[in-house]
Amino acid sequence: MKQNRIFFKLIAALFAFSMTAVFATPEMSAAGRTETEKALKDFYVEYVTSMASDFSTFLKNREDMKNEYFSESFGRKYEETVENHGYDPLINAQDFARENIPTIKVESEGGRWYKVTYRDSYSNKPVEVHLKAKGRTGHLRLLDF
Repeated sequence: MKQNRIFFKLIAALFAFSMTAVFATPEMSAAGRTETEKALKDFYVEYVTSMASDFSTFLKNREDMKNEYFSESFGRKYEETVENHGYDPLINAQDFARENIPTIKVESEGGRWYKVTYRDSYSNKPVEVHLKAKGRTGHLRLLDF
């Protein structure tokens, strides 16, 4: 009987260990978070550079970026926010000045949540955007805000 309990505990421990290995993702590691932070910053620079240029070009580029980077649920939430509240949730504003680009910073908040900050040149105040993102080598997916 005692051997059965020891055997059961051993099997349970091995199962728990194997599940940790199976479900671990690069985002859980410091290197994975750093990679996602870089991908998120690159996305932001591309997004706001387009926004700060010609508006019709931005609208076309935005559609391409939505298809490439937005999860389906993120895209729906993004569109609802733009339509119902009149601002872009990726910048927490209606527009973005080119001079703000060098102030963009991205840092991990834990798990898959990231904080994007930049200094708004109009108000001279910091702006924060909190995003859930998943990064894999060469690919970024925005999941929530």
